[in-house]
Amino acid sequence: MGFGLLWAAALDFGLQAAVGAYSIAEKTERYFDLTGSLTFVLLALATYRQGFSNVRKLISTAGLSVARLYLAAFLFHRVSKEGHDGRFDSIRGNPMRFAFVWFVQGIWVLVVSLPTLLTNLSKRTVPMGPAGYAAAGLFLLGLVFEAGADLQKMAFKANPENEGKFIHSGFWGLSRHPNYFGEIMMTTSLYLLSLPVLRGWGHLAILSPIFTTYLLLFVSGVPASEKHHQQKYGDQPAFQQYERDTALLIPYIY
Repeated sequence: MGFGLLWAAALDFGLQAAVGAYSIAEKTERYFDLTGSLTFVLLALATYRQGFSNVRKLISTAGLSVARLYLAAFLFHRVSKEGHDGRFDSIRGNPMRFAFVWFVQGIWVLVVSLPTLLTNLSKRTVPMGPAGYAAAGLFLLGLVFEAGADLQKMAFKANPENEGKFIHSGFWGLSRHPNYFGEIMMTTSLYLLSLPVLRGWGHLAILSPIFTTYLLLFVSGVPASEKHHQQKYGDQPAFQQYERDTALLIPYIY
C-alpha cells in the first residue's frame, strides 16, 4: 500500500509540474482547475486497477471520478467563458508564486483523494452493509447539492433580468453556500466509506474531510464568497434579511 501511494503521489506532482511549467511560461490559469480535477480521476482509476475489485472500491472510484469530471467541466467552461480567473490576477505574472499555487494543488489532490486511494490499495474486503450504502447515499446527496447549486446559479446569472440581483431560491434558499456544503458532504462520505478497510496509518484518510472543511470554511471558499457578496449586495435590505434568515453552510443548522 505504501509503495502504491508513493507512486500515486509521484504521478500527482508530476502532472502539476508539467502543466504548471507550461502555464507559468504562458502566464495562463486556463488549465489550473482542469488539471487538478483530472488528476483526481487519473489517481482513482490507476489505483483501482491495482489488485482485485469489489463494490466498495467501485463506488469510491466511480464517485470521486464522476464528481471531479463534473467539476472539471464546470470550472473549465466558466474560465473559458469569462476569459480569466480573478483569483490569479495578482500571481500569474509572478513565476514563484504561481509555481507555489500548483504545488499546493498537488497537496490538495493527494490529501482529498486519500480515502479512495487507500480503499483501492487495501487488500481487505469488507461487505458494504447498511453503513456503506448510507455513505454512498450521502455522497450522492452531496453531489446533487454541489452540481445543482452551481448549475442553478449559472442559469440565474445568464438571465439578463437578474443583473444586480442575488440568488436566494432553490438550493440557495437552504444555504448561502450549498455548493461548498455538497463538497464537504462528498469528501466526508468517501472517508466514511473507506473506514472499514483502513488500518494503522491509513486512518490519516480523515485528513481529507478535515482539510476540505478547513479550506472551504476558513481559507478560499466561504470567506472569499462572503466578502464578494458583501461588497456587491451588502447595502441591499433584502440581502441583509437573507443573511439573517439563511444558514451559512448546513441548511437550518449552521
